[in-house]
Amino acid sequence: MPSLTVYSMLPWMNSRHVAFCSWSMKPNDPLELVSACKACEITYIQLALLPLIQNRTWKDCGEILHDAGVSVLSGMLEASGE
Repeated sequence: MPSLTVYSMLPWMNSRHVAFCSWSMKPNDPLELVSACKACEITYIQLALLPLIQNRTWKDCGEILHDAGVSVLSGMLEASGE
């Protein structure tokens, strides 16, 4: 198996991996997040995970994002007191 290097990964590093952090958009619910994604023409996000466990309005987030064609590339945690 060939080892992965930055140079061997270059073909996969392109604009389809451009994403924004959902936390920076400050959406109140998944539908607002989808609207922000559409406004920016971005279909990939880094999803803030804390709202998923603290706020019931986010309980169907995965389904809503999937139905809107938005993919989660990674999750983001917050440090205590941040």
